Parts: sequence; C-alpha cells; structure tokens
Amino acid sequence: MTIFIGYDASGNGNNWTANNFDQTESSPAYCNVTDTPTPYLGGGNYAVLNPLATLKGTLSDGNLKVVLGDNDNAVSVSTFELKALDKSYAEFVMTATTASTYYVGVIGYTTTSNRCLYNGSTGNKHINGVATGYGSTWGVGDVIGVAYNNSSGELTFYKNGVSQGAIAFDITSEDAFFCVYDGTSAATSTFVANFGQRPFAYTPPAGFLPLHTGNLPDSTIVDGSKHFDVVTYAGTGVTTHAITSLDFPPSLVWIKARDIAQDHTIYDQVRGVRAQLESNLTAAEVVESAGNGLVSFDSNGFTLDGDTYTYGGINSSGYNYVAWNWKANGTGVTNTAGSITSTVSANPTAGFSIVSYTGTGANATVGHGLGVAPSMIIGKRRNGIADWMVGHSNVNGGTNPFNYYMLLNTTAAQTADSTAWQNTAPTNTVFYLGSGGNVNSNGATNVMYCFAEVESYSKFGSYTGNGSADGPFVYLGFRPAFVIYKKSSASGSDWVMADNKRNTFNVLNKELYANLSAAEGTVDLLDFTSNGFKCRRSHTSQNESGQTYIYMAFAENPFKNALAR
Repeated sequence: MTIFIGYDASGNGNNWTANNFDQTESSPAYCNVTDTPTPYLGGGNYAVLNPLATLKGTLSDGNLKVVLGDNDNAVSVSTFELKALDKSYAEFVMTATTASTYYVGVIGYTTTSNRCLYNGSTGNKHINGVATGYGSTWGVGDVIGVAYNNSSGELTFYKNGVSQGAIAFDITSEDAFFCVYDGTSAATSTFVANFGQRPFAYTPPAGFLPLHTGNLPDSTIVDGSKHFDVVTYAGTGVTTHAITSLDFPPSLVWIKARDIAQDHTIYDQVRGVRAQLESNLTAAEVVESAGNGLVSFDSNGFTLDGDTYTYGGINSSGYNYVAWNWKANGTGVTNTAGSITSTVSANPTAGFSIVSYTGTGANATVGHGLGVAPSMIIGKRRNGIADWMVGHSNVNGGTNPFNYYMLLNTTAAQTADSTAWQNTAPTNTVFYLGSGGNVNSNGATNVMYCFAEVESYSKFGSYTGNGSADGPFVYLGFRPAFVIYKKSSASGSDWVMADNKRNTFNVLNKELYANLSAAEGTVDLLDFTSNGFKCRRSHTSQNESGQTYIYMAFAENPFKNALAR
C-alpha cells in the first residue's frame, strides 16, 4: 500500500494537508520517495544533493530539488563520490530556467576546475573548461542520464534514454561527484535529481547501479574503534591507574591535559614505556622517573603511574585528559628493506606503523613495513633537540609534495627542501631521507609514525578555504572519529585537533592544538557527518579564503555503515 505524506494510517481520519509537497507520481519532483527501499532490508540510504556542499543554491524536496542561481558558478553535487562504485548512474531533469547556459555532469568538489559537463544550450561537452562538440541540445523537461564507469574512466550522457557517446574522463585522482550547474550570472535554473529513490525514467546501462549505500563495497575495517580510538579520563594521581576502555592493545598513545596548559605527551611501544616525546616541543626524548609516565601498554588500554608534576602531567588528580590511540603490532621487529636497518611495529590492515632507526647524515631509505606507500609521515629525533618533521602527500597541492616538509611543533607553512625527503615520495616498502639534520643526523636515533590511506577508515588530503562560516565540506567516505588539520600554503596557523569523544554532537567546539600546550578552548570548529566534515569557522587556522589546508582523518565507521544520531 502506498502511504502518502500526511495520511493517517490508523484509519481514524486524522489526515494532514500536504503543503509544498508534490505527490503527483508522474512528476520529477514527486516527494513520496523511499530512502530505505525493500531490496535493501538491512537498511541504507540513497544519495541526495549535498546541502553542505551546494554552492549558490537552495535545496528542497528531501534534497532532491535545487534552485541554482545568481552566480555563474552555482553548483550542487551528490552526497556520494563516484569512486565509491565501479559503475554508477543517476538522472536529472531541469524543470525551469532563465539561464542561457546550464549543465549536468561530474565535478571534483575539492578542485572544481576538474569537471566534465554536458551543456544543454549548445550540446557541447566541457572538460576542464574546454568546450568541444558532443551531442544534442536539451532543455526543460528532458531527462539527462549520467553513467560513470570508474574502471574504464568513461562518462556517458543520455538524453531521454539515447546515448550521446562515451567520454574519456578519469576522476580517480580525486573525489568527484554527479552535479548540476548553472553557468549564467543573475539567472536561475531548477533541477530535480533521481539517484534511484524512485524508478528511473529510462533503464540504466547494464551493470550500472544507483548511488545507494547497499551498493557500496564492504570496508576492510567496519569498526574504526578496533584500530584507532579516543578516550577521555580523569586523573587520579594514584599509581597503576588503568585506562581500560579500548577495544585493542594500543601501540601509540598521545595524551593531552584538557583543562590546564600542559605539553602533549606521546608514548609508543617501540621506544618503550615511560619514554615520552612532546609534539609541541623540540625537546629530546625523556624517560620518566618512577612515579610518573605510562608504565604499560595493555590489551584494552594503558596504565599510568601516579603523577608528581605540578601542572597537569598525564594523571594528576583534579585534571581531565584526552588520549588518542593507534594500534600497531607490539614492540617491533627488524626491517632491512631500506639502506638503514629499522625496527618496525606495523599494522598493515589499518595502514599504520612505528619506525625507529639511527640516522647516517647521508641520503638513505628506511623500511616502514606497511606494504603500501604512506600518505603521511610524522617524525622526531629522539636523542637531541630538533623539530618534528611532517611529510604529506597533499602538501603543495599534491605536486612534488615530498620536496617539502612541514613542522608539527610550529605554525610555519610548507617549506621546500630536497634534503628532507630527497624530493621522492615513499614507496610500498621504504621512505626516503635526505641529508637534512632533523631526522637523519649521523648517529642520531629517530622515530617515524607512518600512515597509509585505508578506504573508508583513514584519509590524508587537502581542501581550500572559502573564508565563510559556511565553510568547505570535505568528503572522507566515513564518519570521522578524529581529524587534525593545518594551513600548509602560508604560515600563522596551528595544527587543530578535533574528535568525537570530547564533542559527542555537532558543532564540535572543543579545540586543542598539536603545536601548543594551551588548555582546551571553546570555539566552533567542525561538523562531523556520515561521510566527512564541514568547516564551521572562517578563522585563518581552518578556513582562510584561497588558502590550502592539509588534514589527516580516522574513521568512527564507514559511510556504508554510518548510523544516525
């Protein structure tokens, strides 16, 4: 039985009158659509037009209708990226327009210049701004189907069920989405999208599927808390204070006092218990005395000694703390993949390893144990004063990123220096060290934390600020548990840290900084969503117009398995 909006199913006749809801089934704006359909009894959701990423547009009808206008860059994108499925299909109908140019297509939201659009007014295809002849013109009432084949890198547009021809367009290098686009200033265009919520007007090509979470591939990590998690706790000042709320044995524990200025403290199993480094300082490693420090890495957490520090430490009575925790693989094994022999504790499933080695002062390679290339490396000299070095695959917009380094303990921008990483990206087996002294001085001991992307669990990318409190939306493909971000294109901003335990609902507003000892502050930062995060501040530290920010993010759970809150 079809039940319409406002209908009282009890039979008592207490029906409501639907207002601004189109319930004509033949209409492309028909509102009585199913979000969790019968074929997917396990639950799930279809794509819609993304209200967090729509630029210069007004959404309605369950985020399937958008009025774009008053700007020549008015665009609305889907909530699913196209890399999520091998073959995907959607349909769009323009129901009204005053524009002279209007488009349906695919766009890279991170880099909107990467796009392939079908121009209705001319029939041309526009690939990254270059227009060439393609197909028939189209207008109000025409159904434009869009099919993307991720494997072959081909995009095909259909007008009322008729193929206009395949276009070679590879979007695998970045996140890209189905989109509708109004290209005329001071004009409006209204589009209605169908991602499968209602029957398609035309049969999709064989093998092409609607954007529905039930069609997404299963993640290798369904529950992110089995490999990374955040815990908050109150200090006791008592020895053998056990933190037991993790679902895994941690190998890296990063602790910060929340309600008082106190240095960050980092421990890992390779360097051993009580051996601390501080992310906000250049200081050498300190092995803490009895009565202080982390004294064991346990099967479900870690144990702390009493704390004799006057101002906070990691377990002082009356203070509150947060700990960010990663699973590696114990104390480590010998790795000879590089020219320098290293000790490596690796968790390839989650793309994380801890690497300890002794520098040579000359160009070298070091094995990391992941089996895939790391996207981000954070390293520190252990036995001397030195900055924390950061290599990231999206520094400098992803162009020769390992010709640059950043510093975790400062607000400095990216710095070009071929002596840091030899201007060479890591491989599946090793990362490269130049003759630079921070993490490769002759005879110096060092530690590196290596992170590789794991689909639907971790991501290391970049975004461009827009200078608005309605900031950029960053697609991750999962609901994040933890995000660190930093402006890379210019100096003067901190490494901001946000997580799902200090804030359990949006807006996340509890701020800590990896490069500062400051106590936790309160200011709007981000929304965590089922598929990414949304910037909610125009501050230079996260959203200065035109500036580039790099980030690292770890999942609470994949988009496919995201739960309502």
